[in-house]
Amino acid sequence: MARIYIDDVTVGEDAAAVTFLVRIEGTLTDPATLTYETRADTASQRPQGDPDYERTEGTLTLEPAQTEATFT
Repeated sequence: MARIYIDDVTVGEDAAAVTFLVRIEGTLTDPATLTYETRADTASQRPQGDPDYERTEGTLTLEPAQTEATFT
């Protein structure tokens, strides 16, 4: 059985983008598709149009031979 981990990321206020590392422990027997989205937790989306972050969402497909992947 494969396990999928996403490393924690901490960034400063001046960061232009954040890249997340997805690691696979074990072997995938079939492709696996992950769905991700950003959410306001410790960041805030200010109404003045100057957000701490930009909302994004997407999917990442991991193939059986992969051991890691990234998304930004």
